[in-house]
Amino acid sequence: NLFLKLIRLKPDEKFIFQQFNAIRDFIFIDDFISTLIKLLLNYKKISYDTLNIGTGVPILIPHLIELMSQALKRELMDSIAINNMVKLNSSYASINRLKNIIHLKGFKSVDEILNLLIKENDNVIGRAGFSSPL
Repeated sequence: NLFLKLIRLKPDEKFIFQQFNAIRDFIFIDDFISTLIKLLLNYKKISYDTLNIGTGVPILIPHLIELMSQALKRELMDSIAINNMVKLNSSYASINRLKNIIHLKGFKSVDEILNLLIKENDNVIGRAGFSSPL
């Protein structure tokens, strides 16, 4: 999990990105599981071979790093190493088919996911040599 790896990154460690300028879609595991359960309960409505489960809200990795830096109150870019500035790679869910099968409630935003993960990892953050933002 990218979030947890960056949250748990010690100040003297480096995290290497292969596709730093990529666009991704992040979904909280609870949102994913509840969506999967809804799909299983509505399996008769499914006429597709493939369904994407995601928020449908893309975010650039550099923007995610910026949000995480703000949430953690420390600069993560100092701990980022970029291996190769490859062509922009987009990987986020088109959830149009999903919307045709089940009613989607609001998924947790990236900010909400960050806050939950930071709270859950507060003991790791404290031990890593920097103060918790909470």
